[in-house]
Amino acid sequence: MPTLEKVMQMQQQGKTDAEISTQLQNEGVPAAEINDSFNQAKIKNAVSPPGAAAPEQAPMEGMQASIMPNQPEPTAQTPPQAQPMTQELPARLDAAAQEAQAQQFPQQQAVAPPEVYPPQEGFAPEQPQDDYYQQTPQAYSQQDYYAPQGGTDTETISEIAEQVTTEKLNDYKKKVGDIASFKNNIQDKVNDIDDRLKRIENSIDKLQQAVIGKIGEFGESNAAVHKDLDNLHGTVAKLMNPLIDNYNELKKISK
Repeated sequence: MPTLEKVMQMQQQGKTDAEISTQLQNEGVPAAEINDSFNQAKIKNAVSPPGAAAPEQAPMEGMQASIMPNQPEPTAQTPPQAQPMTQELPARLDAAAQEAQAQQFPQQQAVAPPEVYPPQEGFAPEQPQDDYYQQTPQAYSQQDYYAPQGGTDTETISEIAEQVTTEKLNDYKKKVGDIASFKNNIQDKVNDIDDRLKRIENSIDKLQQAVIGKIGEFGESNAAVHKDLDNLHGTVAKLMNPLIDNYNELKKISK
């Protein structure tokens, strides 16, 4: 028989979860499988609770008995057995009991109190309805056991998620490296490139000034050459004029 069916069968027999866990461990069932079976049983009981309709039916039968006290009951009423509850079933049963009480008390105020008859042979005495409301909270005793399990499951999930996140971050650091050192290296390289750009800019400025200076010197040299050419032209003109005059006089004499 699977562990889940064993757990549900023993819960229906009225055994506590501690007794079920001890018995399964004695049979050699692992603790992890026992916890999984408890969780699956809680889910199945929450989806289709086995004893959800019984507490609602008992107050209606008690109300009918209080309204019609003269009719003998063929059999004695047996108190409903407390079924193992999950975390959601106590809230549903409590709401159903409060609704049944709200419907029952106004009717009891309008109806006269029934007379008490001695018990007849072969019939069990009518059980007061207060016994039901005193016994019903006993079905909620299992809630104290399930509450720590929910907290433990939440803590386990949180630890697993934290562990997975840490492993992923470590893998990312191994692939990428230390982010702080990577940032420092990039910053140093950027500063180095900035210094080089500044030196290149200064070199270009100096080269530009040198070119402009050379152009200015070339202009000054050109002006000096032009002046020298003018002086040479004047000197040649002064030398050529007497020669031309002497040539003209010699030409006249030869005629």
